Amino acid sequence: MDEKTNIWKGGMDIPKISIITVCFNSAKTIRDTIESVINQTYQNIEYIIIDGGSTDGTIDIIKEYEPYIAKWVSETDNGIYDAMNKGIKMATGEIIGLVNSDDQLESDALALVISEYLKNKSADIIYGNMQFIVDKSFNYIITSVKNVREDFIYGKMPVCHPATFVTRKVYQSVGVFRTEYRNAGDYEFILRCIKNNTTFLYVNEVLTNMYSGGVSTDYKTTFKETREINILYGCNPIIAWLRYYESCIKTKIYNTFKNNIVFKMLYKWHKKDNIL
Repeated sequence: MDEKTNIWKGGMDIPKISIITVCFNSAKTIRDTIESVINQTYQNIEYIIIDGGSTDGTIDIIKEYEPYIAKWVSETDNGIYDAMNKGIKMATGEIIGLVNSDDQLESDALALVISEYLKNKSADIIYGNMQFIVDKSFNYIITSVKNVREDFIYGKMPVCHPATFVTRKVYQSVGVFRTEYRNAGDYEFILRCIKNNTTFLYVNEVLTNMYSGGVSTDYKTTFKETREINILYGCNPIIAWLRYYESCIKTKIYNTFKNNIVFKMLYKWHKKDNIL
């Protein structure tokens, strides 16, 4: 990474990247998230924080870092995707990344993203892998698919959304997140991009760390929304329902055995070449 870091320090006209953190009552995790953004080896960052009206001390922590934050607001919203849309509309960067308040970027993540983007500026979306952290003894790498268009399977998220960076022109052309979806709005957005012939560029590196928790733990709502989205975008309804039941059963098994040591080892091995 030394070579890339030297490029960033060389005075080149490098793209601005907007990073948006959406949070609500995140005092336990927001500090680590903020520091993972402001301590990047890549420096041309516009950092935006959208808070949902926290009352637990989150705002006090945000204020500590105001010199590093381009814009921040604290107000009620209509869910996580509404908050993300607010940040996207504020963003002025050529590329936009979403880093939630319990996620942390790898220190070289943005340098890797920009380096690959500069090699291929026709790319609309740059995405990579992520580490999923359940607890101190259980974490594993989730790899995105290498070719989104060819490898896409209805009901399976082809990219790790926390490790996905979208050019602003994509949001301008295909639109932002649909707020009627509470949990699966990111899946609908990626599927919409696929249907609109958006160009995806895969970076085979871990770009972010995602911690267990958040709205994604409400898996029944997520899978119901995913089923509806699949049908909306042309999936055979029978297949959509089968994917729904498959996801529910797999998640039930995972939740039942996730504290078993043998299961942890097998699951970690299984996920290394899998997608969400």
